[in-house]
Amino acid sequence: MRKLGYILLVVGFLAVMGQAVSRIAHATWVARAQLVALPQQDSFTRKEVEGVISKTAFADTPTGFIAMLPGFLMLCGAVLLDRAKTYRKADDNVA
Repeated sequence: MRKLGYILLVVGFLAVMGQAVSRIAHATWVARAQLVALPQQDSFTRKEVEGVISKTAFADTPTGFIAMLPGFLMLCGAVLLDRAKTYRKADDNVA
């Protein structure tokens, strides 16, 4: 049970790190794409600016459930480790 707890914690942490790297790469890609699409003019209307901001904000964002999954894995791992610790203490007291 302890091994499974540690595995869930490590997998959850690696998934969080992978998502962080992915989001940084995605933000860089979106910024670069928006810079290329930016018209070459000195002034913009409010409507044009709002359109670009909303296009950038909603550019292929991942779902919230996928972002919550690593946290859930880490929580499960921590609960398993805590329970394994409790069972271990109970076994030590019996002797």
